[in-house]
Amino acid sequence: MATIFVSYSRSDADFVRRLVDHLKTRSIDYWLDVDHIQAGADWSDAVWGALQRCDLMLLVVSPASMASKEVSNEWKYYQNLGKPIIPALVNAATNIHYQLVAMHYIDFDRYSFEEATEQLEGEITRVTQMIDAAADDREATVPDRPQPADDALPVTNQLDPSRVESVLWDRTTARINRYMFEQLEERLHYFNEEMVLEFIAYEQRENRVETKIKRGREYIVGRAGKGTTPDVDLTPLGAANLGISRKHVALKLEGDTLFIKDLHSTNNTYVEGKRLRGDEQLALKSGDRIQMGNLLLTVQFRPDAPAE
Repeated sequence: MATIFVSYSRSDADFVRRLVDHLKTRSIDYWLDVDHIQAGADWSDAVWGALQRCDLMLLVVSPASMASKEVSNEWKYYQNLGKPIIPALVNAATNIHYQLVAMHYIDFDRYSFEEATEQLEGEITRVTQMIDAAADDREATVPDRPQPADDALPVTNQLDPSRVESVLWDRTTARINRYMFEQLEERLHYFNEEMVLEFIAYEQRENRVETKIKRGREYIVGRAGKGTTPDVDLTPLGAANLGISRKHVALKLEGDTLFIKDLHSTNNTYVEGKRLRGDEQLALKSGDRIQMGNLLLTVQFRPDAPAE
């Protein structure tokens, strides 16, 4: 049975309580912070763990939730992962974020609570069936043997997608080659001084900032302002209006691994949905998704010059 993460603003707590109580009468599994976080637990860690475990999100859409940074971080994380989101509209005057406009809503503002919850139950059933079907497909493609050694991956981070598919996908058995997949994962972690690091805007991939990283020092990533110029200036990606600190994160190359840490930024840093805390360092890999404030990025490692 799929578990639903309920994302909402505290201003809508009364509505959420009524809605969750209804879900319980239908034996629908859900996760709600006030019901599932024990006294004394770290709230942020508990929410993060629930986001990982849950299968889909019920997003309560209201003026307050659309203005909430926490709610925004939650639904954008699910959207980036491709996890299903079911929006429940509780106020038609809501200024809905443009990335949510095209979604199918359960309209609690237009329909009665009983009518809307009936629609919601139908949508939950539909989405749950899709999740179950996808899980069955994944189980059917679990690999059981490696490819021959002569199918080794090319020694570059700038992999040709058609080549990757031919290496990872065994057309004879219609299975993914786990051994080669693990090689690819290791390759994506690899970075050296001859490579270029790119920060790419998640929604407008033509907008990007690139830099070279050398060993032996930290590189500051942030935005320019008041006499401060970071080593990597994200201003061209809209940093000034998206909550980026002047000194937001630091990068450091150790061996062949590039590490990132948050510099106690005002609006936090997330790598693949994991919040960086204190002086915690995290190893980056090519393709990782990073959120700094409200700026969504992907990082890419590539050779400094095209291969001959």
